[in-house]
Amino acid sequence: MGEGATFGMESDGTLIAGVILDHYNGASACLHVAGEGNWLTRDFLRVVFDYCFGQLELAVILGLVSSANRKARRFDEHLGFKVSTVIANACPDGDLMIYTLRPEDCRYWRT
Repeated sequence: MGEGATFGMESDGTLIAGVILDHYNGASACLHVAGEGNWLTRDFLRVVFDYCFGQLELAVILGLVSSANRKARRFDEHLGFKVSTVIANACPDGDLMIYTLRPEDCRYWRT
């Protein structure tokens, strides 16, 4: 992998979910997720996390979220991400929350 990778999910020829993995440095990478409708499945999550932890052997995945984005925060926390640090006023609408997910905390990998 170079500096990034992408995953997508289609339904009837329409893209309904996308994942971008960027800022890869050999030990970590940032994960960005967007979806619409009924896209979130265990199988899709397993593919994403198997790539991150199984193939790339990342020690940690990072999620960057504005403190004002409650929906994204709930989503990350549901996946097992934990807040590692908060940088005050680093987002236009609040603080920057840096979430981390380690392989041992990921319920969608190797389950």
